[in-house]
Amino acid sequence: MRYARFEVIDVPGASAELVSSRYRLTAVFGERVRWLPPHRLVPSFASADGQAVVYRRRSQVLLSDTSDNSAITQATSYAIGTAGYRVRIDEFGYARIVRPARAQQRVDPLTHLADGASEMEQEAAQSVCKHLNQHVDAIAWPHRWTPPPTVQLIPSAGRAFPEAPPEPPHPGDIANRKGESRAAPNVVNAYLDARAAWLRRRFAWENTQRATKERSERAAAGEPRAMQEHLLACLQDVLWPAAVHASYEFRGSEEVCFDLRIPGLDDLPDREATMTYGSRVAVQPMRDVRRDLMHRRHSFGLVLRVIGEAFAALPSIRRATVSAFQVPSGQRPRYVISAAAERKAWSLLYAEKWVTDESPERALKVLGARYDVNGLGALLPIEPFG
Repeated sequence: MRYARFEVIDVPGASAELVSSRYRLTAVFGERVRWLPPHRLVPSFASADGQAVVYRRRSQVLLSDTSDNSAITQATSYAIGTAGYRVRIDEFGYARIVRPARAQQRVDPLTHLADGASEMEQEAAQSVCKHLNQHVDAIAWPHRWTPPPTVQLIPSAGRAFPEAPPEPPHPGDIANRKGESRAAPNVVNAYLDARAAWLRRRFAWENTQRATKERSERAAAGEPRAMQEHLLACLQDVLWPAAVHASYEFRGSEEVCFDLRIPGLDDLPDREATMTYGSRVAVQPMRDVRRDLMHRRHSFGLVLRVIGEAFAALPSIRRATVSAFQVPSGQRPRYVISAAAERKAWSLLYAEKWVTDESPERALKVLGARYDVNGLGALLPIEPFG
């Protein structure tokens, strides 16, 4: 399979992928995210506090230690008001009022309606839908967390070693009242071994941090190899919800060009949580109109985000060009979005918050980006910037 401007490359550890052949360097940003069953609404790298983290940086959030989704499938309850009432989402998705122990007497349907329980159940069901959908909705916002171009971006810069040192043995385990050692030798030896291993990990962490900072300084000075490595490190630091295959090249130390392959619909979730009859939370296929809108905004935002990453990572870059192409099922690949930005214009747009605005099309229009959308919202082929 080979077309005029595209070629198939072998990706280590994965199947062959189609990329643009306009630029000689290739890269993959992120990995294919595992969307947790049973409903594929929550990514495997969900944050520890349950908030949406797609497109944020690993250095900005605290990720959960495990991708286990047992907490997602269990019944969920929410406190309502100050009277001890709670709303529980049972295993069938229905919202149910849980009254305090003093109010556990039998409640007839009329009383259930009169005390506002039905409204509370509806509100709780809506809250659950919003909580589940926030991860999927965030896919349309790649540009929201675009870093500012005024300060050089350094992945994980300034972070302290996240691992606490091992706890030393308790004094009571080391000596008795007469000061004689009564601790088993393995207690002290185990602590010393654990501390030595912790110090090795800490020194390795600090050496990596130091090397990253030194590389960023060489990149800022315009060293070609350092520019390439530093930019890719900044892109890999982003929690992408789907792998992005790209080709790119530097033109001196002041210009960079990217060609991106937009992830297809099959790479993104296709379901959403909705509230149905009886305050029931149900996961249903996403409407085609909403899914296409999310994918189109994701495509626009992806172009903006990569432009912003280039300007933030490399202070010497004065112009960034990013073009995106699709590979529709059963059709030839085609370019659908292309944008070129000068640093001065980009800085003004970012200062006015146009880059991180809800609609990525606003900033693209100001930049004179090339794209075309038909009446049904589908992106049409365009001729990209060179």
